[in-house]
Amino acid sequence: MPKAINLKPFKSARHPQYKWVVYWPGARPGDPRKSKRFRTKAAADAFLLDKETELTNHGRAAAALSENAVRETQWCLEQLSPFRARLRDVVTDFVARQRERNESEAFTVALCAFMRDKAQDGREKRYLRELRNRLDHLARDFPDAQVSDFTTATLDGWLRSLPGKGTTRNNYRRTLSSFFGWAMDRGFITMNPAARTAKANIEAEEIEIFTPAEVRVILEHAPTELLPVLAIGLFCGLRTVELSRLTWDKVNFTTGEIEVNRRANRKRGASRRFVPMPSALLAWIQPSQERGASGPVAPAGMNEKLRRYHRKLEDFRAAHGRVPVVWKQNAIRHSFGSYALAREEDAARVALWMGHSSTRVLFENYRERVTKTEAEAFFAIAPAPSNSVSIPSAAS
Repeated sequence: MPKAINLKPFKSARHPQYKWVVYWPGARPGDPRKSKRFRTKAAADAFLLDKETELTNHGRAAAALSENAVRETQWCLEQLSPFRARLRDVVTDFVARQRERNESEAFTVALCAFMRDKAQDGREKRYLRELRNRLDHLARDFPDAQVSDFTTATLDGWLRSLPGKGTTRNNYRRTLSSFFGWAMDRGFITMNPAARTAKANIEAEEIEIFTPAEVRVILEHAPTELLPVLAIGLFCGLRTVELSRLTWDKVNFTTGEIEVNRRANRKRGASRRFVPMPSALLAWIQPSQERGASGPVAPAGMNEKLRRYHRKLEDFRAAHGRVPVVWKQNAIRHSFGSYALAREEDAARVALWMGHSSTRVLFENYRERVTKTEAEAFFAIAPAPSNSVSIPSAAS
C-alpha cells in the first residue's frame, strides 16, 4: 500500500458508530490531508482501493476530489453526452467568457470613451450626433449591461424590434458594428457581435420628383434667404449637407461652376468636383451676386426654415388653389438626377456631377423616367419678370 494513503482504526466518543478512517493527500503539496470515516473495515478497504487507483492513474489532484465533486462531474458528463461535447471544452469556453467579462467595461462607460475617441479623430458633428443618438437608444434598453454581455442574437433581436424601415435598421447596424469593432480593438471583447447580425433587405422605394410647374411655384415663392439653396439644389443636385456648407466663394459666376470640395461631402474618399450651373440657375441667384453675397449660401437654421417653408407651401396651395405642391422626400436631388440624365443621356457625367463613384447609385436612387422635352423644360425655368403672390419669410 502506498504510504500516501493510510487506513487506521478510529475511536471517538462523539461518533462511536465509526470504527475506521482513511487518509489521503490533498490536491497540492502542503495542503492538509483529507480523510473519510467508515463503520466497517470492508467499506474502508474498498474506498482505500479506489483512492489508490485514482492516485496511480490520475495523480493526487484527482485523488483529492470529494465525493460531491465526483458526483457533480458525473452529472456534467451525463448532460453533455447527447451533444458529444467534452467537459474540458465547456469549461474552457466558460472561463474565457468570464475572463472577457472581467476585463470588459460597462457599456455606458465605454460609450463615453468611444464618443471621445471619435471626436478626437476629427469626425463631423453631424456624424457624432448620429452615433450618439443610436447608441444612447441601446443604452436605454440595456442600462446595466457590460460590453461583453451583447451577443449577436441579442443585437439581432434588438435591431429587428426597431420601428421604421429597413434603412433605419441598417443604419443602426452600421453604428453598432463601428462601436463593437472599437471595443474589440480596446480588448473589451474578443469578437464583434454586430458584424454577424442580419442586414435588412431594403425594397426599392418609388422615386418622387417635382414637375417643372411645381419647381416654378417653389422658386417663385421662396423666401429670399432660402432661394439660393433651393435653386442650387434643384439645378446642381448638391446634397443637403453640401448645401449647408457651401460658401459664396465656391460659386464662380465667371466660369459658371460650383466647386464642391472634400470637406463639404461627409462621405469618406469624396474628392473635389465642379458642377456646372445652367443659365436658369444663374438667373435665380444673380440678385445675390449683385448684393455682394458672401459667407455661407445657406441661412442659419436652414433645415428648420425649409420645414417651415414646406408647410407654407401647403397653406398657400389651400388658400389660392394654385398648382399643388406637396413636398416630397429627397425630391430636390431626385429631380436633378432624373432631369439631368434625360437631358445629357450620359450617366457617367451626371454621376460625376452628383458625387457618385459609379453610375449604379444614380440608376438605383436618383432616376425617374422623364422625357428629354420635360428635361429641357425643367432646365429652362427662369424667373418671371414679377411674381404676383409671395409667401412670408420662412423665419417668420
